[in-house]
Amino acid sequence: MAHGYPDYGTQGPISTVHSVQDMGELAARLKSIDTFDRRGNVIWLDDFESGIQKWRELGAGFGADFVWTTARSRNGSYSGKLITGVAIGNSGHIEHYQPYPVLSKMGLEVSFAKGDNWDDFYIRFFLYDGAFLHEVQFHWESADNCLYYLPQAGAEIQLLPAVPLYVSDYMFNTFKVVADFVNNEYVRFIANERTFDLAGIPHRLTGMITIPFIACVITLYTNANASAIAYIDDVIITQNET
Repeated sequence: MAHGYPDYGTQGPISTVHSVQDMGELAARLKSIDTFDRRGNVIWLDDFESGIQKWRELGAGFGADFVWTTARSRNGSYSGKLITGVAIGNSGHIEHYQPYPVLSKMGLEVSFAKGDNWDDFYIRFFLYDGAFLHEVQFHWESADNCLYYLPQAGAEIQLLPAVPLYVSDYMFNTFKVVADFVNNEYVRFIANERTFDLAGIPHRLTGMITIPFIACVITLYTNANASAIAYIDDVIITQNET
């Protein structure tokens, strides 16, 4: 019995299977890491399968480090293990830099597994446009399980409701921030199943003359006299977000 058109066809009757006409879905089925939120056009991604050399490690305190590991992963076989120093307030800190194609609404997505001794966990998305520094900053605070963002003026502002995170280095959470670098404002923040609409809220803008580029920054602090650990995987930068 015939089963639809030849391979080069896109329509027609088929039996026992269903066609896939969404190329994004096809990519997802072929093990793309871009499955959490598919809006935007990917301009860079890191699945950590080829190492951690794309990141600069700048943690504070004895023992702070960022290492390549097969111990845990969201996809594939590898992730990056972010380790803080061993004293209260010490950090684990990594940064990635690159140029950007054009100013637009851009997104930064980070997946991570939460271990013990966590204090604050920061995700920062900086864009230097040649004349100004755009600071897009969020952090999750263990004391109240809440997220906070940095506005144009004043102290950080809490987002409600709270976002409790399951404590397990086998459970990968995903955060995604989207900002409008044309109109200098936030767009939204996604934390697992929850979306916070931040459209129209200005992000911090500071005069700074430098070569244009973007920086992705991830920082973890410990709340004990022991290291805190986060496994980092599947980091994605997008442009042309809706």
